[in-house]
Amino acid sequence: MKFVNKKRAFQNFFSFFAKFCALLSLNIDKKSLLGYNKNVNLTKGALKMALDDKLLHEKHRERMRQKYIAAKETLSDHEILEILLYHVIPRKNTNPIAHRLCRRFGSLRGVLEAELSELMQVEDVGEATAFFLKQILYLWRRCEHKQASGILLDSISKIGDYLTVLFGGEKNEAVYLLMLGQRAELLACRKLLDGSITACESCARKIAEIALSYGAHRIILAHNHPGVSAEPSDSDVSVTRYLRRVLAGIDLDLEEHFIVSGNTYCPIVRYLENEISGKSSEANT
Repeated sequence: MKFVNKKRAFQNFFSFFAKFCALLSLNIDKKSLLGYNKNVNLTKGALKMALDDKLLHEKHRERMRQKYIAAKETLSDHEILEILLYHVIPRKNTNPIAHRLCRRFGSLRGVLEAELSELMQVEDVGEATAFFLKQILYLWRRCEHKQASGILLDSISKIGDYLTVLFGGEKNEAVYLLMLGQRAELLACRKLLDGSITACESCARKIAEIALSYGAHRIILAHNHPGVSAEPSDSDVSVTRYLRRVLAGIDLDLEEHFIVSGNTYCPIVRYLENEISGKSSEANT
């Protein structure tokens, strides 16, 4: 009889211990279950409530996964973000976190393009979560670049669309060089430097070496204006004219120089041609 009682006691203890471990895996604040009273023991009711919450939580996540599989195009930005956060926040409701992020940065793209430090200012977003979100943006841009090789960039609009994706998420000034083949197919895209376009005045030799190494027939320069208009400044115009003149001396055609700001862009060479054309029209009237 004593052996039976001991065995039953052990089974009860083991059952309690298993439930307690499950409770801990939920990452629930123990004090909230104890009512902030250190002298009160964990009750079966509290354990059952915690386990029920875990089951409800898992069912919600599974429903969201199935919704994504069935009709991901219908999901809102915050729902996509909520699902993404499952992978880095395994034991917390990510729905309110996703809402807070979207409210702060305006959209899913705004969240992914935000700085690491800005993301970490949002409640419940730690360094690991912020880093995870930044990696998604990096992977997306890397895949876009890989797939872009060989595409035709035979119009201003196609080049502009490509560049707005290329500069997406860039918070600081950067300069890129695009090499095109005979049919205007993209041979390669290389970042020339991080910083102002004015530094490119000393980059003519580097530009020529890169272009010739790819056998490019035409080249396109591009830089961004973070947070300001895409309209060219005097220095933008000066650098463009200088590089076109120097590169033409070695039979390289700097076909265009784009300025990108957000989803807008300005092709400087065409801008200058239109400006000259407009002045000629005024002089003739």
